[in-house]
This record gives sequence, C-alpha cells and structure tokens, in this order.
Amino acid sequence: MAGSLSSVVYFLSLPPPKVWFPPIWSGIFAITNAYKVYFILEERKGKPKYLNTEEMKIFEEHFMPHGVTPRMFEKLLHISTEIRLEKGQVLIEKGIDLEALYVVKSGCIDAVTGLMKRRVTAASTDKGSVKQNEAGNSGAWIGELALLDILAAKDIKKPKIVASTRPTDHTNTRVKEEGSSDQAQPIAATASNSNLPLVSKPQARTATKKAILTYIASEDTIVYAFDHEELCELLNSSADMRAAFTRAMTAAVVGKVVNLYLSKVDAEKPIWQRWLEDNRQGGVTDVEDDNKHVAVPLGTVTELKKQS
Repeated sequence: MAGSLSSVVYFLSLPPPKVWFPPIWSGIFAITNAYKVYFILEERKGKPKYLNTEEMKIFEEHFMPHGVTPRMFEKLLHISTEIRLEKGQVLIEKGIDLEALYVVKSGCIDAVTGLMKRRVTAASTDKGSVKQNEAGNSGAWIGELALLDILAAKDIKKPKIVASTRPTDHTNTRVKEEGSSDQAQPIAATASNSNLPLVSKPQARTATKKAILTYIASEDTIVYAFDHEELCELLNSSADMRAAFTRAMTAAVVGKVVNLYLSKVDAEKPIWQRWLEDNRQGGVTDVEDDNKHVAVPLGTVTELKKQS
C-alpha cells in the first residue's frame, strides 16, 4: 500500500506531459488494500453492538477463549435458530441424523443412553457444570463432533495431478541414483513409464451424522441451532472464523473426554467420600429419571425458521 501511494506521488510530480493511467491504477490499488485492512481490523477487534446479557455470557464462556471475535459471534447468531424446550421435551433422539449443531443458551439438557435412560454427566449440562466439571460446561455443545467430521469430509479436494518424473523413452533405462550400481537396469516398455501425469485418488470419506445419545430438557431450556449447510458456508467465507470456531468445537470435544474420565474416577470412590464432596460443592446431584420424558417432534431447523 505504501508503494502504491509512493507511485501516485511520483507520477503526479513528473513534469508535463502528465501520464494519468499509472497514478489512477496505483490509487485504486491503494484504496482497495486500505479497505481490506480496515475490514480485517474490524473483524478481529470490533466491539459487540447487538449482544444482550445472555448472549454475552454464552460468548464469553464458549467462544471468546478460542479466538472468536464479537463480530464473528454476531454473524453466527444471524444464521442461528432459537429452539425453546419445555421440561421433559426431547431435542434429539439417539440414532437420528444430525442436521444442525446445537449450543445450549439457557436451561439444562440431560444426555441419556440405554433403555434405563442412564444420564451421561460428561455430555450433559446444568447450572453447576462450569464449577463442578474440571473441563467446564462442554455439555452445552451438542453435535460438534459430527460437524467436525463434515468439515473434514468437505476438505477432501479433487484428485491432484502430479507430474511424472519417469523417463519419457520406453526403451531407456532406470535413472542412475547416487550410491547405486554402475550397471543400468532396464525397464519394461509400459504406458506407466511415460511422462503422462499421475493422478492420486483420495480415499472416499463419509461424514458420521448419527446421534449417539438422546438429549432431553430437564427444565425449560433455550438452544441455539446452527444448520450444517449454512454454518459450513459461513465458516468457509473466513479462514479466521473457521479456525477460531474449530478450536471452540475441539475444546468442547476434549472437555467431554476429560469430564468422562474424571466421572469414572469419581465413580470408583467410596460412597461416603462422594457424599462429602457433593455436600462441599453445594449438594448438587444428577437428575433422576422419572420416566416422564416425552418425545415431541421439533421438525427440521429449516422448518423452524419458516415458522418463525
């Protein structure tokens, strides 16, 4: 940009006759770069304008530590859909295809498995998760592993064409390498020995989109839903946003693994020791299953957007 401005000054300071095309071109180039620099600074350092208290809390807890800026978060909210659940309503049934990523805005979600609906604490969220769990409230994220798999599947590019380094003459011999014997080794005259390009075929990859747990609201809950297609399109529009959002999802996956490991360690402790620790933390215990959870069809995220 400095070079372009210097070029403008140089051409304008020349004696007549004036040459106008170079300074005009350099000026346009400098203005374009200045706008891009301003856009990047606003993207990275911009202050939130339209975030309320609840949204700021979610942003500071789940997104800001991983490099997601307020402006990025506002763009994410723009494509999100709010889903309101009543107590006992099912958000996701085990085994269904996930078509969206979910982040709990407020309330509590229980992740359960098996016929007895055993609660998986590491994948659940409640009001005490941030303080109780060593890895934080990672259970507020639902379906992040499926989205990471989808992004990885989309990243598989077309087959790369690699120039062949083999001899072009079908009758000549193998190229002598350093340290090899002096005697040349003949090569069979085949089409593979020509200078035709070699095509590397990537292995086929299918993203895993099945839900491995059932998610049920244990109280009135509000959840953000991010449609996979819209979210992938938004993330691909900005390398910074994709990198930061990927870090946030990865941290949620790691957090669940850590919380699961620690919960297994706690399960091996004597009952009296767990009872003392629960009382020391305020007496918070897992939600009991009352077998009153009713599966209420929510419809797709696209249908919810049309209804709203």
